[in-house]
Amino acid sequence: MVPVHAADASGTDLTSAEVAAEIIRVQADADEAARRWADAELSAEALALEIETAGAAVAATTLEYAQLEGELSQIAIDRFTGRSNETILVLGGNAVEAMQRDALRAIALDAGAANADTVAAVQKGLTDQQRHLERLNAENARLVAVLAESQASLNAQLKDLAQLETRLKAHAFVRDAQVYRDLAGNLHADVRQNRPIARLTHPDTRLDTYVDAEGSILPLSPLFTARVATVARPGGANLPSAFFQDSTGRRYLEFLRYVDEHEFWKAQVSAVFIEPGGKLSFTQQVGDQRIEFGLPENISEKFAKLMVFYRQIPSVLGWDTYHRVNVEYQNQIICE
Repeated sequence: MVPVHAADASGTDLTSAEVAAEIIRVQADADEAARRWADAELSAEALALEIETAGAAVAATTLEYAQLEGELSQIAIDRFTGRSNETILVLGGNAVEAMQRDALRAIALDAGAANADTVAAVQKGLTDQQRHLERLNAENARLVAVLAESQASLNAQLKDLAQLETRLKAHAFVRDAQVYRDLAGNLHADVRQNRPIARLTHPDTRLDTYVDAEGSILPLSPLFTARVATVARPGGANLPSAFFQDSTGRRYLEFLRYVDEHEFWKAQVSAVFIEPGGKLSFTQQVGDQRIEFGLPENISEKFAKLMVFYRQIPSVLGWDTYHRVNVEYQNQIICE
């Protein structure tokens, strides 16, 4: 299960469906590469143990073969030099010398026949083990190639993850993203969204944009409309794109943040207007009053005064008694 949270927006080439499809593709490729890597590692470990065992057997057989050859040679030498425990009759004359040589040769062959057979058997075993070792080495080379291929595939997967993370971060509605695999091999995509807190309106609605809590401008989405307060200037004048980034604009952003962070005001504040002198006013979802807020300072105190108005006046005189409520001045609520 891969958790993915992302929103679509115009002006970007990446949609939520494409993000999900990309993550599923990377997950499948990475799982296959990890499986091949694990299989190759297990085979390599078993093969390494088998090669070590075969190598030890070859070394032991080689040593035994050398020892037997030495023993056979020593037997032949002992027979011909007379150092054997058996008594050999030595005669003179050419014919007798020939007979003696034949006899000595027979004695040597008879005495070493068993060892010669053993040497032949050991030599055959050594040859077979050497061939087996060659086959193991060939299989080891194949597994090394498989491991190298799997490593290359894993490297490609890591590159894909990095590219996917970069694409996610490039999405206008994504504040931060991390794509990674955990120790169990599961793929994770942790996405922090840029959430709109207000909509900046223009006479041409196609130019409308959102602003998030950091003051960054976000494009509209063709798939959803954020339920946030609208912000405009009287007469439809545009707000600069960097309006909320300087020290003055940050004060207005604090006002919008306050509204967004309090569920009551988030539901009640409808349309916010920034007057030419910088003062704020807004309309409400419930009630026809236009609230004159003044400059964006002492924000919580002004909303507290407005709450006093809501609790005391409409319940007695009705919501439509006053059409203008001013909370700009300290310790005063002016109603008309």
